[in-house]
Amino acid sequence: MIGKSYKSTYKGTDKRIIAGIAAEEKMGFFLKRELGLDPRCWVLNNIRLKKDNQTCQLDHIVIYAGGIVIIESKSVSEEIKVN
Repeated sequence: MIGKSYKSTYKGTDKRIIAGIAAEEKMGFFLKRELGLDPRCWVLNNIRLKKDNQTCQLDHIVIYAGGIVIIESKSVSEEIKVN
C-alpha cells in the first residue's frame, strides 16, 4: 500500500538536484510496482521530520511485519568502490 507518493515541487535548474529527484522518483516507482498492492506493507515517500529547529527528509520508508526499512536514493554517475 502506498501511504504517501513521491511528488517533487523543485522548480530550479541545478542538474545535481534534478538528478537526485529523478533517482527518488525512480525508486518510488519501483517500490510502488513491487509493494504497492500488498496490504501488509506500507511505503511512504519523501517524509519530512521536524523537531525544534532541526529538519530531516527521508526519501522512502517501507513498513512491514518484519520491520522498517529506510531507503536513501542517490544518483551516481561515477564508479563506486566498496572496501
